Amino acid sequence: MDLVTIASYTSTAAAEVARNSLAEEGITAFVEGAVTGDMLPISNEVKLQVAAADAERAGQLIREAEARIAAEPDEPEDGDDVGEDAGA
Repeated sequence: MDLVTIASYTSTAAAEVARNSLAEEGITAFVEGAVTGDMLPISNEVKLQVAAADAERAGQLIREAEARIAAEPDEPEDGDDVGEDAGA
């Protein structure tokens, strides 16, 4: 099976979240560089790979998920005033 890298991450955790998202859609994905990415300072790149036949669909799903995350408003930090009655 020929594998294609569809995304790169700086942490294994982020790559695993993406891999799990693809698994929910029936796409098998692999995380390459998980050990070296987290353990060795040589490279912090963790790659998400799928079969070449799934690459287009998987890439689209990952882009859509990342766009949704980017569009979500940041949650207020502890101590931030929230709501109309916050200063009352």
